[in-house]
Amino acid sequence: MTYEPVPPHRLEVPAPNALLFAVGSFDTIGPPSRAGFPRRHVFHEIVYVTGGRCTHVVDAVPWRPSPPNLCAVAPGQVRP
Repeated sequence: MTYEPVPPHRLEVPAPNALLFAVGSFDTIGPPSRAGFPRRHVFHEIVYVTGGRCTHVVDAVPWRPSPPNLCAVAPGQVRP
C-alpha cells in the first residue's frame, strides 16, 4: 500500500508576524478543527479533553483519552 504525502497545514492569521496562538473549543474554532482529510501542522497543537468520549489519532495510531486529559501534537505529525 502506498500513501500520498500529506501537505503541511498552516495556521492562517491576519498578522503573520504576531505570536501565533489560538484558543477555543472544536465548536468555536469551526470547520478547520474538523477537516475530513489527513494533515500535518506546522505548529504545536494542545488538546485538553474535559469530558465525553473521543478517539485522538496521531501518525495513524488511535488513542482514546479519558477526561481530563491533555494531548500534545508536535509539528509534522499527521492527524486525520
